Amino acid sequence: MSKLLWGVYPYLCLGLFLFVPFVRMVYRPFGFSTRPSGLFDRTRLGVASLLLHWGLLLLLLGHLAGFTGGLAGLRSWISFFFWSGLLGGLAALFGSATALWRRYRVPEVRAMS
Repeated sequence: MSKLLWGVYPYLCLGLFLFVPFVRMVYRPFGFSTRPSGLFDRTRLGVASLLLHWGLLLLLLGHLAGFTGGLAGLRSWISFFFWSGLLGGLAALFGSATALWRRYRVPEVRAMS
């Protein structure tokens, strides 16, 4: 299970991240849109966007600190890696869940999707 989780899954995600946009461009060339949905329910959009983006930034900084601290043997940096990963992951998860909830619950945004 550990080999699947840490050995296969990251490469599967990276491959899909690089491959799926090309498949979408072939089968749905006009699927990407620039229609503005930010005009509807701006309060939830602001909260969701802030949490998602700051959570991702915190995750990135935490991973860089964990990598650097692991190489240099700095115990406090590894502790920062753990806590920033936990807080950043929760913030990104809550932000994306709020954005998804907004997409399904606001009729104007749902019509644009």
